[in-house]
Order: sequence, then structure tokens, then C-alpha cells
Amino acid sequence: MTRLLTKYPVAILFVTYVTVEVCVVTGIVCGPAFQRLFELSDTRLGLIFSALALGGLITSLEVGHVVHHIGLWRAWCIGMVGMICAAAAVLAAAGFWTIFIPIFLLGITRIFVVNANNTFLSDYFSGRTLRAMALASGLWFGSSVITSLLIGYWVAWTNTQGMRWATYALPYIISIILLVAVLAAAVKLLRPLMQAPDSATEPQPEPQDNLARTERPSRSQHLLINLIAYCHGSTLVPLIAWVNPMMQEKFAADDFHGALAFGALALGLATGRLSIAAGLINRDTRVMLASSGLAGGLLFGLSLCLPNYCATIAAVAVGGLLLSSTAPCMLALVSEKFFAVKSHVFGHMGASISAAAFVSPWLIGMLADAGVALDKALWLSPLSAVVLGLVSLAWKVFESTGSTAAATQRSH
Repeated sequence: MTRLLTKYPVAILFVTYVTVEVCVVTGIVCGPAFQRLFELSDTRLGLIFSALALGGLITSLEVGHVVHHIGLWRAWCIGMVGMICAAAAVLAAAGFWTIFIPIFLLGITRIFVVNANNTFLSDYFSGRTLRAMALASGLWFGSSVITSLLIGYWVAWTNTQGMRWATYALPYIISIILLVAVLAAAVKLLRPLMQAPDSATEPQPEPQDNLARTERPSRSQHLLINLIAYCHGSTLVPLIAWVNPMMQEKFAADDFHGALAFGALALGLATGRLSIAAGLINRDTRVMLASSGLAGGLLFGLSLCLPNYCATIAAVAVGGLLLSSTAPCMLALVSEKFFAVKSHVFGHMGASISAAAFVSPWLIGMLADAGVALDKALWLSPLSAVVLGLVSLAWKVFESTGSTAAATQRSH
């Protein structure tokens, strides 16, 4: 690993995605434990799940301007240091607000890291953005498979032993250690790369449409990418947050077997995204978005109807596989259609995802407190996936029709 980072310091950014996800997954898997330890209602647990998104929503609206002003390296460092401090604050949890506020701050600082990563990688791998983003998000969710199972086992074991503080403290301490290690490596290896002028980065093939570098996107394109991003957030975030409690409620699963459902989702997402990164899947981005949303939505809907634990786990995993191309396709689409203002669009797209991530877990928590079973409340997820697919398909069809009409007019 040390030789890899020394030879290819850009790999630190991919490691960063993994460490950020480990920190996020820690809070998700520990959610039911927080609920038991501090006697939280489903609505309050939903708010804790939404706290990360609320922080992200507030930050994403202006993060593109901030990153452009202070530079990628400073923004990245601010985000990493902030995440370390926020994760450390969770260790002092004593009730709802002492959990909500640190996770809210984690949501704020995490956006600086993710935006800087996305902006830099889209430049560094210009022309290969889809595969680079697929690799990043594949590693992101690949790490979740291992993390969710390990933390789920730890939470289940400590619960049987009557342990309280250690239930969530040890996973967060490990997250802090990983974040500090990545920051230390980046100061030595990554800083020269991120502070270098554009000409110093690795030369990459130019995009086929060079006008994309200077062309200002239309308002309709901007609206569509944000609508797709909102649907993406409404699809994945409710599942990520509530699939563990849903499995515990529906099948009386323990913490480990509940976390196994999240691990199955992460495994499906990681497998699909790493396949894209390897070049095994390469289609038009909006065609992939459409097919992924429609097929993934159908499988997630099926998983909520199945009466058997093992069948539900399998359906969730396949649904994650089918839905895996949404995130890398959205990130690649920003580079294709919004190259001149991509850091700003990354921020606006992040705000749309964060808005969905704030509303949907909280809404599901309120429905659960009102007596709606979680497997019924979670239908928000597959319905959002279907809408994502339909919007992506409509965008592709209308743009293709417009291009054909324009070509016909020019020929006459």
C-alpha cells in the first residue's frame, strides 16, 4: 500500500472515499444501538439518519464557490480535519442532541472532501470519468460490505454483554484513526499534486465534444441533473438507513443479521460499480441511468414483498447490482454536460441528494411512529428509482430528437 501511494499519490483520494464511507457506515449500523441505549423514537432515529444529509444540504449549495475560491487542497484539508473532530464528538454521546449535532457537523465537513475529490478526479481522468467515478464509488460501497458486517457483529455482541459506551465508541475510534492516517499521508504525498497547476497533472485525452469545456449548460439540463440526483438520494438513502431496522422488525433479526442486509446492498452496488470501472459495462450515461433506475426499482420493490429473510437478502443484493450505475453515471454526466462549471454543479447535485437524504429517512421514521410497517414505508425507495429511470430516459429521448431535428434542418 505504501509503495502504491508513493508511486500514485492520486490513489489517496480513492482511499479517502473508503475512510469517509467507513465513518458514515459506523453511524448507520450503530443507529439501532443508539435507539436502544438512549430510548429514541423512530422519528428521532430518522432525524439522526437525516442529520448527515442536513449538514450536506447546507454546505453543498455553496461548496463549489468555496472550493473555487480557496483551492482544492485547502478545501480537502478543512473537510478531513472537520470530520475527525465531528467523529470524536460522537464519543461524548449522551442523548439525542449529542448524537444529532456531531453527525450534522460530519455532514457539513464530509461535503468539502467529496466535492474536492470529485472535482480533482474529473480533471485528472478527463475522458475516463465514468470508470474513475465507478472505481471510487465501487471501493466506497465495497468497504461497506466488510465494515457493516464487522460493526454489526460488534454491536450485537456488546448488546448481549450489556456494554453501552463501547458499543459505538470503538467503531468511531477506529474511524478516527483511519481518517488521521489518510490525512497524514496526504500532507506528504497528495498536497503537491492538488496544489499543482493544471498543466502538472497527468495529460489525459480530451473529451470528444470540446465545446463542453466552454459551453454554459441550459437551465433545463441543470434542473434535470438535480431532479435525477434527488431521486437517487430518495432511492438509496432510505434503504441504507432503514434496511437494518426493517429486517429487525419484519424478521426479528438481531443486529448482525440486520446489518447483513445492508452488507448485501453494499455488495451489489460495489460489484456493479467495479464492473464499470473495469470497462465491462460501457454505454451512454443516460441510457445506463434509465435502465438502472427502472430495473433496480423493480427489484427493490420485490424485496419489500418477500416473506423470507434469505430471499429478501438476495433481492436486495441484486437490486443494488442493478442500481449500481446511477452514481458514477451522474458524476460522469456532470463532466460531459457541465465541464465549465462542474465544481458548482457537483455542489448543487450534492445539495439535491442531501435534500432527499434529509427528508426521506425522517419521513419514514414518522410513518413508522404512526404505525406504518417499515417494509411498507420503504416503498418510497423503489418508486423514486422508477422516477429516476423515467426522467433519464425522457432526457435522452428529447435530446436525441432535438439533435436529429437540428441535423435535418442543417442538411436543408
